Amino acid sequence: MPSPTAPKRAPAPSTPSTSTVPFPPPQTFDILPQIYDLVTRLPHASLVAQTTTSTSTPHPSITDPLDPKDLPQAAVPIKLKIQKARAAVSAMPDVGRSIEEQGDEIQELQKRIGRLRGVLGELGRRASEGKRGGELVRGNGKEM
Repeated sequence: MPSPTAPKRAPAPSTPSTSTVPFPPPQTFDILPQIYDLVTRLPHASLVAQTTTSTSTPHPSITDPLDPKDLPQAAVPIKLKIQKARAAVSAMPDVGRSIEEQGDEIQELQKRIGRLRGVLGELGRRASEGKRGGELVRGNGKEM
């Protein structure tokens, strides 16, 4: 049982494991071209697209106009892609953490970095003093 005077330790911040979770491919989130193609197939949008394009060959989707009543059915593949992208983001680690939790972890990690830099600096100082003195400073023989 810990003594009542012992300092309380803060819970360890959750850190990502050493194995990285693969990020979904960029195509998972690339829906703008599909939306553009769908919109340009609408009658009004295709008229605007034809008048604003300066190329002699029209966009392939302009040749196949879409009746507005068929729009919901034509949008199904885009909706499915959005659902897959949402699922991919939800499966990523630490997505449910709040900004405050992430900020707290960042502060803890910055403090840890400062402590480790201090230890490294002290070890470097001891090593340089030992080399100047003509002998290498060795540990006290105790295992860590």
